[in-house]
Amino acid sequence: MTHDFIEAARTNEPIALITEGTRVTPEDPRSNLTEAQVKSKSIEAAGRAKGKAVFATFYPRDVDRMRTFVEVAKAVGRKFVVQARAAHLLVSLSQDARIQVPDVLRDQDLLVYDRRFERQDTWEKNLFAQLGDRVVTSDYVRDHQDELVVQLDFTTMPELIDIRPVPGSTFIHSKSEPIEEDNEVEEAVANWVRFFKLRRFQYHASGHMSEREIADMIRAIGPKTVIPIHTEYPERFTSFAPRVVQPTVARPMTLD
Repeated sequence: MTHDFIEAARTNEPIALITEGTRVTPEDPRSNLTEAQVKSKSIEAAGRAKGKAVFATFYPRDVDRMRTFVEVAKAVGRKFVVQARAAHLLVSLSQDARIQVPDVLRDQDLLVYDRRFERQDTWEKNLFAQLGDRVVTSDYVRDHQDELVVQLDFTTMPELIDIRPVPGSTFIHSKSEPIEEDNEVEEAVANWVRFFKLRRFQYHASGHMSEREIADMIRAIGPKTVIPIHTEYPERFTSFAPRVVQPTVARPMTLD
């Protein structure tokens, strides 16, 4: 898709290109893994967790990463437990034939986690009704933790209290590495991992292009002006863009 965009943009000879620059920085701490490498490394880590639980955390709307961990679980002979909201998203997306997502309603190796709230929304009731005995709770996960890969995110980390994972269980953090040391979410996640004595692994394929890839894209498209956004170092664009205009709040920009 990225190459298709670059070719389409180049053909249209744009006056200006607006581009993010998350990884345009003097020092980029993010590892540059591919999705295939995330999968292979996660299979290796999960495969070593004999008799213990495996947890994976990633952006819940990242359906490509969801597919990766479904495949990881199957590769190591486990079932994948997905959170209810993520399962609902997958079911909704599956209605579009152009989108290939894990089949929550039919894949017997996919289980859906019930957090047992006193009140359930209608969508959740309907989803659970369709899944039958493939809806599992913390009790099931606790008793079968060596047979599962369980999706967790920041809001569902407290489920560890009821799951009670075996010390030394695997926790695969498949999100960007924390950029700021005072990141409160990262600190909270680290505390959960430390308290339950989990073994943490960091495997993530960034959706943001590196500085070199951004530079290659700009050169390939050939815009007259580049407008960098979502970056702390817009001045670095001047080394590979013909003309850089930095946006300013409530001020018009001249593109010619």
